[in-house]
Amino acid sequence: HKATKEGKEASYFLGRIESFDDKIDKAKKHYEDYLQEDPDGYWKEGASYYLILQYLHLKDNRALPKMREFLNTFSHDSTYANHVQYRIVQRYLWNDDLENAVIEGRKLVEEYPNSVYADDISYQIGDWLNRINRKELAKEHYRKIANQSTPNTEKAAIGQYLLAETLEKAKDFEGAREEYAKVKANHPNVYNWSVLSDYSTALSYYNEWQENNDTTKYNLAENSLLSFVETYSTDKRTPLAFMTLTTLYVSSKKYDEALSSLNNIITFDAAQMTNVAEGHMEKELEAHAELVTKAHVQKGHILSYDMKKFDEALEEYEIVLSNDTKNGEVLFSKANTLINLRRVEEAVTILETIVANDLPEKESAEALLTKFGN
Repeated sequence: HKATKEGKEASYFLGRIESFDDKIDKAKKHYEDYLQEDPDGYWKEGASYYLILQYLHLKDNRALPKMREFLNTFSHDSTYANHVQYRIVQRYLWNDDLENAVIEGRKLVEEYPNSVYADDISYQIGDWLNRINRKELAKEHYRKIANQSTPNTEKAAIGQYLLAETLEKAKDFEGAREEYAKVKANHPNVYNWSVLSDYSTALSYYNEWQENNDTTKYNLAENSLLSFVETYSTDKRTPLAFMTLTTLYVSSKKYDEALSSLNNIITFDAAQMTNVAEGHMEKELEAHAELVTKAHVQKGHILSYDMKKFDEALEEYEIVLSNDTKNGEVLFSKANTLINLRRVEEAVTILETIVANDLPEKESAEALLTKFGN
């Protein structure tokens, strides 16, 4: 019945069915048949678009020329045109061709400003420019988003924030902080980005301290981080701020303050965490659980290696090992701590466990075993 209108259209619908079932080769054949049998049919645009998707799935070299052909054939306002332009951008990204990704991304943003992809791609263009070392263009791009978007909207706040972040990556810390401040000053209603700008400002002092070992920046980093955790005590970034404070304190041998910061991570009520994107709480809880584990490990290391409080260190290591019996880092540190307590036989057993399980610390464990004649 392929000679009839219904028979020809059946090829298109069979293609759609095969697409849903991930039968890519069969779907491709049905779309090709439809376009050959009814080249000006009602479903021409849909068949052309879905055929492109099959080519992309199959990594067929015809995908890119077919997408160009689609945009030349169908109206700029057609249902699928913006999707095709987006797929062209993706195609270049898959090949790590950022130069062309920028060119095609700009086309999408300029020609399809109402596309569901436009805002996200506009933010990514700046990142691609940075990655191909077009940093001035990246700054200009983000500045344009910030200045031309409606104030107090997420788009304007994000553009402003990304401009600040770009400056910080270029080691222009003072300039970055000026731009971070504008996020909160110009877009106060976009609360989460205002909070993030405060956090990033504090981190910029920390990063500048690490870059230049500047005591003044150490003090500013400490004060800014302490201000952040006090102001936003339930924010999802607060435990991370405490971990950064820990690094500061360890560097200056303020071990009691470091332990206090780590305890604040461990006792943080993750169930009451705020500023979590909708649908992301489970992911944030998992990330926090990992951070708590790191906090226990860090506490153990400080207590054992820096403060020589070996019994207390063992308590921290046991907490970690109760959930992760093959954590090589903790097993090795526990063995070292036991050696310091002159509990050598227990330490040897742990070192043998590391070797038997071929953990990353195997070589170091073998060296210690050799030292003890094992």
